[in-house]
Amino acid sequence: REANVKFHKRIHRVIDTREKQNLVMHWPRNPFYKIIYDAAIAGPNKEGGVTTYTSDSLSLGKMYTEDEVRERGGSEFVTQVQNPLNPDDEYDLIDTVMQIPFEARDIKKYRIMEDWVFDYNYSDFRGRIIAIAPLFNLTSSGVDLGEQPLFWVKMEDLRPILVNQEVF
Repeated sequence: REANVKFHKRIHRVIDTREKQNLVMHWPRNPFYKIIYDAAIAGPNKEGGVTTYTSDSLSLGKMYTEDEVRERGGSEFVTQVQNPLNPDDEYDLIDTVMQIPFEARDIKKYRIMEDWVFDYNYSDFRGRIIAIAPLFNLTSSGVDLGEQPLFWVKMEDLRPILVNQEVF
């Protein structure tokens, strides 16, 4: 009950799946990154799909489409190649942009948004997951710009999918 709540706090926590205690999230038969990424690219209108949000505000107006989710996370690499119109001059170079597509197996961390509530009536402290965001390293022209959320997914949308998955 809302009247029993004496303390409430929303926190963000990062889970690194490379840590020993979290290795079960990369179980080879059904890794967590595959479950969450497949649900995101399926989209909200298909069975087994979820709505993906652009930020942790989880606003209805700020959502990604399935194509935008596929495009996010990829990077561009600018390199110079020899001009095909002038093959004799080895110093005649042109800039070429190479697209590096995003692969779901590159997801190593997740940001979890949780609400922690102290229930005065039962004298217990309970945590409830609100949303999950896979993190990826944003790079531009080979420069690492840090970790960014790929997308945000509400836990209430993800829960029916996770219930039907085989996990370690």
